[in-house]
Amino acid sequence: AVMSEGSSAVLLSTCAEACGELSELVAAIYGLVSADGSAATLKQDKSVFTLADGLVQALLRRLLAPHVASIVGEEDESEISVDRPPFRAGELIAPAELEALVLRTRDRVDALSGQLAGGAFADLTPFIDPIDGTREFASRKGEQCTICIGFATPTGAAHAGIVYRPLTSPPTFALGCAA
Repeated sequence: AVMSEGSSAVLLSTCAEACGELSELVAAIYGLVSADGSAATLKQDKSVFTLADGLVQALLRRLLAPHVASIVGEEDESEISVDRPPFRAGELIAPAELEALVLRTRDRVDALSGQLAGGAFADLTPFIDPIDGTREFASRKGEQCTICIGFATPTGAAHAGIVYRPLTSPPTFALGCAA
């Protein structure tokens, strides 16, 4: 099925709203990473991984999974949990002071997911980079980081996407869709 311009606009505006909800959580984790480094580690390939990478991807998966056939995420989700405390991303565990914020953000993202029409996006595959610029995020250059969500058609063609900067004041974003 071909996506209508209207349904694509709803999908992108919902993703923008979800990224807005995620911004407070991203900022809180950024503060932890900047303060003591406890919310960051190195992956096997020596690239930086933060608690924000894992939690943002898991929350965006909750937003989109009921509405698409599959999701391609940058991070390994086998050890990411946002279902119940302790919230974790691999070996990184969210501190207790973040638990209420994670729960509130998760509930808001779940509510946004419920606003999307069932089946309307079943032909799209989202590609998620939860924190593009993780090295910058971990080295106090967070304003350069983005949450990226791209949607591809069954043939692999780019269909729509959003690039969201959660740590600018105010957060900024760009979104668009193939006509």
